[in-house]
Amino acid sequence: LVIAMTSPPGRGAAVVISVGGPRRPHARALAAAGWKVCGVVHPSAIVSATARLGTGVVAGPLAVVAARADLGDHVRLGRGALIGHHTLLADGATVNPGANVAGNVMVDEDAVIGMGAIVSNGVRVGAGAVVAAGAVVVRDVPPGVRVQGVPARVFEPAGTT
Repeated sequence: LVIAMTSPPGRGAAVVISVGGPRRPHARALAAAGWKVCGVVHPSAIVSATARLGTGVVAGPLAVVAARADLGDHVRLGRGALIGHHTLLADGATVNPGANVAGNVMVDEDAVIGMGAIVSNGVRVGAGAVVAAGAVVVRDVPPGVRVQGVPARVFEPAGTT
């Protein structure tokens, strides 16, 4: 997980912080000390001109963000992640490498979409939920649960392992 920051005015330095867990508390603490949070978009990522990227978004190589997608603060997109049109990724959401989040999807705060997972059109993934690698989500995922399989089914509450 990465936070990119620039130094307070006049210091002329930059720092990238890699931390485990949620990025937002660390970014808030550094911002309170005068640092400015920046996003990082890999040169090979494709971001539509009509998409909105929040503060501190990290988009990895070959990530694609389609028209009118809305990415909140500190969202992370792994290599080759695909974000469909009119999709909302709330603050702190993570879409891991190769995952495909279709159009008109809502991914709530701090939810995680696993590597290679597919989230179908119009689905909502609840806050803090975890979609396992390779899962295919065809219906809403409640907050705070872990889903896996094809089609995805609730496996256990998130964070219990």
